[in-house]
Amino acid sequence: MKNQYGRVPKTTTIDKIFLTLSKGNQELINRFIEYKRGSVCDTRLRLLFNSLVKFADLLEIDFDKASRDEVTMGWNRIYASKEISGKSKQDEHIHIRQAFKYWLGNDEEYPRVVRGMRRPKVRGRLRIPSKMPSEQFIYRAIKLCRNVRDKFFISFCAFDGGDLPHFFSPVIVRVFPPF
Repeated sequence: MKNQYGRVPKTTTIDKIFLTLSKGNQELINRFIEYKRGSVCDTRLRLLFNSLVKFADLLEIDFDKASRDEVTMGWNRIYASKEISGKSKQDEHIHIRQAFKYWLGNDEEYPRVVRGMRRPKVRGRLRIPSKMPSEQFIYRAIKLCRNVRDKFFISFCAFDGGDLPHFFSPVIVRVFPPF
């Protein structure tokens, strides 16, 4: 197993790495990409291909012959990598699990080989504004909306304090009288 995982050097490409893989891994990757071709866009297919090629290059053994420990050790290298972002790690996690589910799980359940992979948690990047918008700004935003739905949404969030969970939750009815 290789020591590093992350970005591919500029002198090599994913396609060159793909040609260095074993015939078994090449066939498995191609089968999975063909299986996914109708259900995802071309960009996602390329991401799937890149993820699986890099993971096969990291493992250096055939996917169908890999043990649970080897796959988990490979995944831990990806998980500990500082070169790729948390969202990329989540994508890699999903791609690897989907592929093994297709190859070894009869497309019904995840095989034992990939059950030990823990999903990376990524914190959201949503920032709270430093100051609240003025009333003039809110009225201007409402006027700029093209349809009634957007006007309602902005006015509701602005003047009700933006309590969206309360807005979408079902009405709670008291069963017992208050004491």
